[in-house]
Amino acid sequence: MSDCEHKWVFQGTVYWSGPGMAGTSARYRVYADRFFCERCLETKTINERYHGDTYQKPLEGTLPR
Repeated sequence: MSDCEHKWVFQGTVYWSGPGMAGTSARYRVYADRFFCERCLETKTINERYHGDTYQKPLEGTLPR
């Protein structure tokens, strides 16, 4: 744990492969909001949600985790 008084800034939306989907080799696509601290550069990812699967292209403007 750092002694930083964090100043969180929104970095963007990130995605990764989640748990497998029953009956297929696809995996759920997980999206979340990534923030970073301007002072110490620590990151945090919040608001995880499923949207689509790995057979689909990631949403435009998102970055891999």
